[in-house]
Amino acid sequence: MITQGLAVGFKIDLLQQLSKDQFRIALYLERASLSKNTSVYSPDGEVPEFLGSPNIDAIRTGYTTGGLVLTGFKVSREEDTAVLRWDNPMWPNSTINARGALIYNYTRGRTAVAVWDFKKDFVSTNGAFLAEMPEEGLLRI
Repeated sequence: MITQGLAVGFKIDLLQQLSKDQFRIALYLERASLSKNTSVYSPDGEVPEFLGSPNIDAIRTGYTTGGLVLTGFKVSREEDTAVLRWDNPMWPNSTINARGALIYNYTRGRTAVAVWDFKKDFVSTNGAFLAEMPEEGLLRI
């Protein structure tokens, strides 16, 4: 019996080739224009800086434009799928209001990798903003 398909080992190798690249995660407001068609990182719609405004979505402390470097790069196999995961990113001692995130490859021209919709606004007020990565991983091939 012959079953056509892309070899899982090849998928794993593809993802592991990225292990030396730097990936970052940037946080965005609900009004940001992000989709699977986003090609590169842009600060448009990114969590704004503190501007002295009482409006919660104009507050940001403990966050730097461009986001955080992701750590804990891990590639694993789940049946016929190669899965890439990172550790949960955290902004300690922060005041942030965000609706989603963009993961991008900083090493390769800030190329977009994945858009993550939190499905609701997440807020931290003078505390830790923890973005818990989906258990199933954000990148699966």
